[in-house]
Order: sequence, then C-alpha cells, then structure tokens
Amino acid sequence: MACGQARTCGDADVLARVLLELGSALVHAVRGRDEEGAAILHEALRVAESAGAATLVIEACRELGYIEIQAGRAGTAGRWLSRASADVGGGRERAKVLGVRGMALSDRAHYEAAIGLLNESVAVAELAGDRRQQAWSLAHLGRALLLRGQLREAGDVLDRSLELIADEGWLALQPLPESLRAEVGLRQGRSGEASSLARHAFALGCELGDPCWEGLGARVTGLIHRSRGEHALALESLRDAVARSGRVADAYAYVKAQCLDALAAEALGRCDRGYVENVIAEIETVAARGDMRELLVRAAIHRARLGDATALDAMRPLAGAIANPALDAELALIA
Repeated sequence: MACGQARTCGDADVLARVLLELGSALVHAVRGRDEEGAAILHEALRVAESAGAATLVIEACRELGYIEIQAGRAGTAGRWLSRASADVGGGRERAKVLGVRGMALSDRAHYEAAIGLLNESVAVAELAGDRRQQAWSLAHLGRALLLRGQLREAGDVLDRSLELIADEGWLALQPLPESLRAEVGLRQGRSGEASSLARHAFALGCELGDPCWEGLGARVTGLIHRSRGEHALALESLRDAVARSGRVADAYAYVKAQCLDALAAEALGRCDRGYVENVIAEIETVAARGDMRELLVRAAIHRARLGDATALDAMRPLAGAIANPALDAELALIA
C-alpha cells in the first residue's frame, strides 16, 4: 500500500525511500526473501539515482552488497560496497557501511583489515548514538577475534554486544553474539556456561525461524558435545546445523560453510571416507565461490587428516597470507 501511494505522489525521493525500506525489510527479515528484496532495492537505486538522492543511493548499494555477502558472491559484494563507500559521509550510514565491509573481509579471512573497519564502525556508531549498529558491529568484531583465537578480547566485545542488545530489546540479533559467546566460553574451559548460552541461542533462533541463527546454535551445541566426548550427539547436532543453515536458497553461505567445517572435523574417523570426502567437497565449493580463504585452507587440513599427504601443498601459500595465529598453530600440528 505504501509503495502504491508513493508511486502516485510524484515525489521521487519519497518513492525511493519507501522502496528502500521495503527492500531492506525483506532482506533482513527471516531468510528466503532476498531475491524479492534485491529486485525492490534495484528499483530504489534507479529512482534515487534519477532524483539525485545521494544518501539513498549509498544505502541501496550497501544493502545490495550485504545480499551478495550473504550469498557468498565476494566479487559482486565488493563492487557494491566500494560504490557505497566512495561517497559516504559520517554518522549512522558510515557506521553501517564500515560494519558490512568488515563483515565481508572477515568472511574472506582478511582479519586485520576487518577488525580495523569493525572497530571504526563501533566508534562511529557510538558517536552517532546508534546503539543497534554498535551491537551489530561488536558481534562481528567478536567473531573475527574468536576466529583468530583472541578469546579474552572476543569475550569482552561479545559481552558488550549482548548488553546493548538487552538494552535495546533487539531479540532478532541476539542469537549471533550469544552463539559466539558460547564458543568463547567453551574454548576457555567453561563448558557449563557455554552450554547454557548455546541452548538459549538455539531456542531463540528457532523461535525467530532464522536458519542462520539456528545453524549457529546447533553448531556450537555440536562443539560442546564433541568436547565432552559425546561423539554421536556431536554428529547429530552438526548434521542438523548444516541442514538448518542451508534450508533456504538465500542462506548465509559463510555460516553454512562453517557448519560444514565443524561437521568434517567431527566426522573424520567416525564416518565412512566417502561421506567425509563429500562434506569436504561441499566446503570447497562454497568457500571457493565466496573467496573464503581460511575455509579453503581448512578443507585442505581435513583432506590431509583423511590421509592425502599432498592436500596442503597448494594451500600453504594461501595459508601464509592469512594473519591468523590460531590457524598457524593448527597447521603446525600437521606439518
């Protein structure tokens, strides 16, 4: 109805804003509407360009870049985000663009650059009074720090993200930092705390009906079972994580690849070789399409542990270009 009224009012700025809000709502709601949302955002972009509405053009490009990140199309995402970054000023929109760029770089294992952008996003959002953007960027900053094995720092920023989420009553984001915080606790030896957080994150993800959050909650639950030697339960949870994270066509590709990675690690030595090879091949397919550099290296690690003595040879230059002490330590155990 709002779009229909905006089309008849004759004001291009109003129409572009309404289309942008509708497209964004479809993209950020429960997964499954990205294609429809993208079509509306492309229309919003065309209208904004014709009206000379620079701010709306930046917002549309940022949202289109976000869609491409979720889909694991790194090249296209980069082009949209470069365009959004070129003319962005300060304030809330700058914080949002910086946050999405940081997320994209983290997916591709450019951790130092990602951490820098996400820290900047947090600072700009705080100055702008945008507490939700602070929480979002802190959650993704915590993820990058966790992946690098910086557990204390990751725990601190994830705790701050969760505090802001509680203050804002923003349940739609909560399962992300909660699942990540559970993994931090698990790695720090606090299994009970991790289990409580994981249960809540998974339950809330299911209540929201969000495949990404369900997948992350099931993944960390599987990691907890694995740490306790409950391997049958771990396999069950990790298979469930993969199924949930990929159950819609526009699922977040990085989350699915992470779930596959955890499943491959648990399945080694416990499932037949053909099954494990299929899981590894799926990691490689998703990671190669999205330029997910660390996940490509991790797929090679799984192949090496499966008995392929040459699997890591071609990946060592790529691994050497990734600034991740946690990955270096894991590779050292195989060398």
